[in-house]
Amino acid sequence: MGEGKKVYKVGLKDLQRDGFEYEFTVFFNIDRETHVAMASKDNTRIFEGKEPSIISEATGKIIREWCESGAESLEEIEAKKKAKFRKKLIGLGEGIEEWVIKNYGPVDQMSAKKLESIVTQLEEKKKKKEEEENAKSEPKTEDEKPKEAVTAPKKK
Repeated sequence: MGEGKKVYKVGLKDLQRDGFEYEFTVFFNIDRETHVAMASKDNTRIFEGKEPSIISEATGKIIREWCESGAESLEEIEAKKKAKFRKKLIGLGEGIEEWVIKNYGPVDQMSAKKLESIVTQLEEKKKKKEEEENAKSEPKTEDEKPKEAVTAPKKK
């Protein structure tokens, strides 16, 4: 091979369907020339905010330790949050979940953040309605209180 020439691999195009990386807990994009890896998906939060680096045996050990630790992935945390807010949603009253499905779509397909936002709004509305009902039933000032009937003393 002559000076200044570089070998390029030909015919090794990776054939994967779109969204393939979402099936993994950690997914690295590796530069073919520098061999530097950057996590494009990281549900372990181990590589979040870290500078790209060359994957080594130490990287594998870190991932293995995480796997063996039983730590929750982001999907597991998200599922727990959704379950918590779904329980709150059901606790708001009969027919509320159906109303949410009709107005916002299937609860199962919502993110925990979206579900939390909806539940918070509904809780605030319910609290405001209860406060308004309490305000109507309890007069606030002396002038608003019903006056007792005053009768003049009887003459003897």
